[in-house]
Amino acid sequence: MKSFSLKRKLTTALTLAAALTGLLFAFTGTAGATTELTQALCANFGCDGHNPNIQNWQSTYTVYSISDGSGYIDLRSGVTDGDQYAWARVEWTPGGYPGNVWVDRYSKLSGTLETGLGKHSLSQSGAWSAQEAPNTWLTWSGMYYNPSTFEVRACVGFSAPGGTTCTDWY
Repeated sequence: MKSFSLKRKLTTALTLAAALTGLLFAFTGTAGATTELTQALCANFGCDGHNPNIQNWQSTYTVYSISDGSGYIDLRSGVTDGDQYAWARVEWTPGGYPGNVWVDRYSKLSGTLETGLGKHSLSQSGAWSAQEAPNTWLTWSGMYYNPSTFEVRACVGFSAPGGTTCTDWY
């Protein structure tokens, strides 16, 4: 009788281990599964810093778009899972000064200013940049929760003197 009980326990344990291994491979084996898991785990301020290109958006639009002389800096906004987020996106041409793109966020309730959020280097590779045309690239910041009690703006900064440009607050 004891050997039957031990066999049953071993069989159950092995079946459970196989099932968990299958789930582990399902979530780590594809970018889509990892993305869905990441999206399911964040909300509100918990999504701060996430890459906006992996989200499923109900709507997105450009709030502001201004030229800095060598490209455009956009303040992008979108709604996902009913929450409002904002991020910066810059269009730029390689060969100029090195630069970064980021978001600033201001709390209208507390007066707290957060600067340099989601800062990313202008780069021709990686998950935060994409080629738009033969000599034009896009680089974007992380996304940041933007409820009605906050304002945000998009910024790009180049190492050249006076090389920082920001959109208006939204």
